[in-house]
Amino acid sequence: MIDDFDGDVIIKKRPRSKTLRLSVQADGRVVLSVPRFISLLFAKRFLVAKQDWIVAARERMRVLPPRLLHQGDEKEYRAVKEEARKRIAERVGYFEHQYGLKSCSLSIRNQRSRFGSCSASGHLSFNYRLLFLPSDLFDYVIVHEVCHLKELNHSWRFWALVSETIPDYQSKKRELQAFNRETVA
Repeated sequence: MIDDFDGDVIIKKRPRSKTLRLSVQADGRVVLSVPRFISLLFAKRFLVAKQDWIVAARERMRVLPPRLLHQGDEKEYRAVKEEARKRIAERVGYFEHQYGLKSCSLSIRNQRSRFGSCSASGHLSFNYRLLFLPSDLFDYVIVHEVCHLKELNHSWRFWALVSETIPDYQSKKRELQAFNRETVA
């Protein structure tokens, strides 16, 4: 921690790092990852030089949606899992029909890092927290994973499939990322 800096600052020495990495987390904490060959004095000077950026990043974090993937607990998961399964399965079926595709199975999970995934075998997995997203982002996640049934990558062919249903997928992608981001310099 740095005493003469406004707010919480954590400096982490990272032996494998090659560059300084500055981030502001959702709670406003500042994290500076420092390679082993950079002195603590240089790191502190870097922080002082980046003070305006830090203030602006904290302001951006204040207006972003909450980090949805880091909320909730096991009790909430158990309480809404079946409702999530029902609503997600309904939309998966709708979009599978629209694209002429079929998954082999569907699961609802309590994940901290993603809203959905698709395996090479055609298994679709979704986070129960999709229930808490706006309906357009809910559908974006479903369409994204259903399209992976045909294109298991993020090539231009994959995005062309997504755009058949969600022409403004790029803005939806950015909106969705805002639900689980930290600001990074």
